[in-house]
Amino acid sequence: MAGHGGPGPSLTPRAQSVSFKNCPAFKERQRYRHARDLTGMRYGHLRVLTYAGRNKKTNSILWLCECDCGDRTVIRTSTLWHQQRRTCGCGLWKRKHGHCGTRTYCSYQAMLGRCTKPHRDNYPDYGGRGITICAHWRGPKGFEHFLADMGERPLGKTLDRKNVNGNYEPSNCRWATDKVQNNNRRTSKRNRTASASEAAEITGIPEII
Repeated sequence: MAGHGGPGPSLTPRAQSVSFKNCPAFKERQRYRHARDLTGMRYGHLRVLTYAGRNKKTNSILWLCECDCGDRTVIRTSTLWHQQRRTCGCGLWKRKHGHCGTRTYCSYQAMLGRCTKPHRDNYPDYGGRGITICAHWRGPKGFEHFLADMGERPLGKTLDRKNVNGNYEPSNCRWATDKVQNNNRRTSKRNRTASASEAAEITGIPEII
């Protein structure tokens, strides 16, 4: 299990080089039609990222999973199927603010991940270039403060920074549609030509899809 705040477990070179369907444990289970690729599936607060090898003692298939808290852990198939583990061990399911699994809480966790978890794919575009989260939105009461400042996330909108080079803080954040966010990206700021969706709105000519 990953230590909280650390980079989490990574795949061994052998696991990286062996595909799921070439795994001896998979081939054995395939004969009994028990084999299944779990990549991309969710179990509680865990999302399966990729095949992670097998346990040689039990011949169990292992999976690298990412918890909603941002940490990673390796879990065997049967544990996921029977939901004997719903988190990486962080106790996320015990939190009492009542918003676990909501759109608002998922946006909050995603913000924390891209700014504070170096193993995240999008970290270089956020925490890696100095984008931070205000102290008011971090710590044990961070989500409660975030919710009080931002309100519930509206359907069809996600968290956006008005200044794409600014930090995550009340004065710089809003709930915005994909179209607004696409027009607000760093690449859009460098390109003075209006985006297709923006041009369609201005001219009244339908966007060609």
